[in-house]
Amino acid sequence: MLLGNVFLCDENHKSVQGKGSKKLSRPPCMSCSEDVCKCRDQTLFDSVMGDGRWLFREFVVYESSQCYPEYVITYTRV
Repeated sequence: MLLGNVFLCDENHKSVQGKGSKKLSRPPCMSCSEDVCKCRDQTLFDSVMGDGRWLFREFVVYESSQCYPEYVITYTRV
């Protein structure tokens, strides 16, 4: 998985920069941290990482070219 420039969210879906974001339909803008913005020069993050007090981290990519499934790993949560 290639993440590139990652937008970090905590367990309350707030970005590390302190701005709230709910559901992201696309990667947020690097200037205003909003997924729907009116910035003149929209430079978007490449991916989103949800990181909180969970047992896992969630990685979201929006382009299929960022994923290369070479192995499939399955596991059972104990």
